[in-house]
Amino acid sequence: MKSLFLAVGLFLFAILLFSGKGLCFVAGYNTETENHKKQWNRKALSRGLGFLFLILSVLQLAVYIVSVFYKNVFEFFFTLSIRISVVLAAGMALYICLGKRFKNT
Repeated sequence: MKSLFLAVGLFLFAILLFSGKGLCFVAGYNTETENHKKQWNRKALSRGLGFLFLILSVLQLAVYIVSVFYKNVFEFFFTLSIRISVVLAAGMALYICLGKRFKNT
């Protein structure tokens, strides 16, 4: 059941980011000065993070569906999904920091 709540929360946060109003919840972006915030493309950053959270919500929904049918392997799939989520988040962070798509030119 905890993976369903996590999936719904991640999905709602993805929608908030896709609408462009969720960047105030992103800690690294929120704590920067206004001059540094102007260096980032808000729309691209918001859409990229929204896409990441959408993928994470689908992953957690898949874990919930597996747990409904196969109760004895829930902990394994939940742990695996958390590990995949961490790798995806780290990869996205590197992509945002090193790529030129998210910076204003």
